[in-house]
Amino acid sequence: MSTCKVTNRPISEITAGIRAQYNLKSNAHLLLTIEEVQFIVEKLARNIENHYKDIVTESNPLYIVGLLTGAYHIVSDITRRLSIPVRVSFIKVSSYQGTEQQDAKITGVTDEIRSAENVLIVDELWDTGNSVLAVQKLLKGGEICVAFAKDMGAVGT
Repeated sequence: MSTCKVTNRPISEITAGIRAQYNLKSNAHLLLTIEEVQFIVEKLARNIENHYKDIVTESNPLYIVGLLTGAYHIVSDITRRLSIPVRVSFIKVSSYQGTEQQDAKITGVTDEIRSAENVLIVDELWDTGNSVLAVQKLLKGGEICVAFAKDMGAVGT
């Protein structure tokens, strides 16, 4: 029996309530509980805080660059938990035309982001990595933070 990694409650118990609340069919699957998502966000925020706390200052903040639209909520959730100086920007990256992958088209990058010393590029999902790596290349650096990976074998390839 699968259990929530945070609450240790059976997934079947959690999904039964969700299915009833939203009138979902029995074949609907819960990938992560809200507690698991919150745990992941809190862990990411702690890791970011610990990594940058001795590096950033009010005059030299961490620029968190979220990739729209997927990273909007996770960036918002992470930044609410940070006590270090941050600036948040969002840029649009598109690397698919329908279901076909193509070169990444990036819009919304400002001169302020390009000249920032401490940049963290945040996306919610590492699929092929093309989007975040294209942004990193365009910015000539910056570190990458991704909450979930579609295929861990793809990371770093």
